[in-house]
Amino acid sequence: MNLSLQTNITLEQLYSLLYQLSPDEKIAVAKKLRADVAAEHWKATFKDLQDEPEISMEEIVREIKVVRAEMQTKK
Repeated sequence: MNLSLQTNITLEQLYSLLYQLSPDEKIAVAKKLRADVAAEHWKATFKDLQDEPEISMEEIVREIKVVRAEMQTKK
């Protein structure tokens, strides 16, 4: 049975609830939150890059080599 619950709590109250979880449960919550944030960042980044032309893996490798060479000359 699933029940729906909606409530308003402060951030400190949320932390207090999270502190009551077992270490494994805390890790599971942290992984879920981290994945959610990563997905949101990817969506935002993807939206920004939609107007960019496609780039091949060869072009990426070529640009990496140029940057690395520049870094070596700066040392």
